[in-house]
Amino acid sequence: MTATHNEEGTTGRVPRSPLGQWPIPRTELPSQEDDIRARYNHERARFHLTLGAIRADLEEQPSPSQVRAASRRWIEAIAQMTDEAARAAQRKGAQSAPLPPREHLIQLDEESRS
Repeated sequence: MTATHNEEGTTGRVPRSPLGQWPIPRTELPSQEDDIRARYNHERARFHLTLGAIRADLEEQPSPSQVRAASRRWIEAIAQMTDEAARAAQRKGAQSAPLPPREHLIQLDEESRS
């Protein structure tokens, strides 16, 4: 236990973890909401990293016409990958785990920003 002083000037006790780490590590198993939040954050990070790479490529182009040409190349490549992924999913015939409702993800995003 570590002594702290609150606004009234009295000393309180702050719990300390057995290893001396702060904050005290969680010991419970991750909940389903934690799993959904982790999946959402992973997908969001991947999306922003991908967009960052595309933006970097576009910003490297020396002229507006070459920026537009590079953009068209990215669009064509993404459309082609989309078609390939759709055909692969159709051949596979199996769906992955259902995604949570979009409203739930929006709520998680708002909570993470506050």
